[in-house]
Amino acid sequence: MGWTAAGVIVSALAAGTGAVQNQQAQKAQKGARADQADAQSRAQAQALSAQTSEEEAMRKQNRKPADISALLGDQQAPGLGAAGSLLTGAGGIDPNRLNLGRSTLLGG
Repeated sequence: MGWTAAGVIVSALAAGTGAVQNQQAQKAQKGARADQADAQSRAQAQALSAQTSEEEAMRKQNRKPADISALLGDQQAPGLGAAGSLLTGAGGIDPNRLNLGRSTLLGG
């Protein structure tokens, strides 16, 4: 009967040790999964950053300078600069037509 009690104790100790080892293995697996998830998220962030940098470099390379002559129009009214619009045309408005019969633009 002594041997049976000793066998039960040894079996219980072995089961307890196995349970502890099982818990440690599970913790290690969870830690490994967390590390893998962190590495994955870092890799995704780096890929997104690289893609953004490439797109920005491509936009800089494809950037065109402003066409000043198209903005100013083919003709300019003398002394008025870029006075033309879609309503007045490229030549602008004759300043004499703005006087309304008076000597100044304000009508005074």
